[in-house]
Amino acid sequence: MLLMAVGPNQHLTQQEMAAMAGTAREVVARSLKTLEEQGHIRMERHRIVVTNRKALEEIVEESS
Repeated sequence: MLLMAVGPNQHLTQQEMAAMAGTAREVVARSLKTLEEQGHIRMERHRIVVTNRKALEEIVEESS
């Protein structure tokens, strides 16, 4: 799994995230939507806010 740290003033499109992960933009969009539905992130206008960092860390550990 690809991990990336993006600061508050850095912007990535879903297409750019997909290219970094070697997948399609649609996969990124679905993944973000799933994470939002699970309460791990909140999508705001042009922002992704992490609301449950521990859960995201566990997802990364499980996929390693």
